[in-house]
Amino acid sequence: MQSEREMTQEIAISGAMKFLLTILLLALGVLLRGWCTICLWKWFIVPFGAAPIHLVHALGLGVILTYTTTKLPVPDIMNAKKNAPFAIIVGVMGNFIGSILAIIGFGWIISWFM
Repeated sequence: MQSEREMTQEIAISGAMKFLLTILLLALGVLLRGWCTICLWKWFIVPFGAAPIHLVHALGLGVILTYTTTKLPVPDIMNAKKNAPFAIIVGVMGNFIGSILAIIGFGWIISWFM
């Protein structure tokens, strides 16, 4: 039978492995999305005379498309009586400002490689 300390260590190792796997899968997803954008650009845009793009440009286009097509969550108006109106406004503005800051941050990092 395992001691409490051994069980805590196993849980911590398991959590760390899940975190590392998540980071690895996110990086792989970003690279695959960039590669897909490069291929689609080459197949459908280059024939019209545009220059081919590289991975960094594809990632930048992905950031732009995410920014312009992301729909922010809408608060549940039916349960507004349960929640304070101020909390709903703060939540919506937090999502709005947070998403803009995240997209600008990703775009700024990607622009370093151009």
